[in-house]
Order: sequence, then structure tokens, then C-alpha cells
Amino acid sequence: MKLYSSGPIVAIVCVMMISAGQLLFRQTSLAIERRGAWLDSEVLLLLGTALLTYGLATLLWIHLLRTTPLSVAYPFMGLSFVFVPLLGMLVFQESISLNQALGAGLILAGVSLSNL
Repeated sequence: MKLYSSGPIVAIVCVMMISAGQLLFRQTSLAIERRGAWLDSEVLLLLGTALLTYGLATLLWIHLLRTTPLSVAYPFMGLSFVFVPLLGMLVFQESISLNQALGAGLILAGVSLSNL
């Protein structure tokens, strides 16, 4: 069974939300370092936003799985291994090695191949 017409879009939105959650978790860890405490308003706001983002992504994922087999939808989750390092590079000026870039290319090829 192939994804319904909106399936790939919903799956990619889920992956983008999960990726955003990872960035928020990273931002939370940096805020903890800056503030020196977990019980700080900035830290708690970032953490709450990250958890809310993950929660909403989970609800959207469950909705997707009502009409799409897990074996078809799940390969899209591999895209998070592409998005998160790229976003980490853009937002946090983290570096990406050649091996990571090649791995991301293989993941993109795998996701594409698995959904032909």
C-alpha cells in the first residue's frame, strides 16, 4: 500500500517537528549552561516548548499511521538524521564532516528508494 496523497507531506511535517524539538533540546542545554540551573524561566520555557513540539509531532504521527502502514511511513523518520545536523550547522554553527554529509546522502537515497 502506498502513502495516501497527503501521507508524505504529513510524514515530512512530523520529521520537521521532531527536528525542531531536537534543536529546542540543544537550546535548552545551552540555556542550562548559561543560567547554571534547571529551575530557570528561560530553561523551563525552552524545555516545555521542546516537549510540546514532540508531543504534537507524536499526535500527528499517530494520525498518519491511521491511513499509512508503518513500514511505508517509518523510513521518512530517517530524514531527521539529515535535517538535525543541517539545522545544527545553520543555527548553532556546528560543523558537519564529510562522512556525515555522505551518510546524509545515503539516507536521502534510502528514503527515496524505500518509497518508490
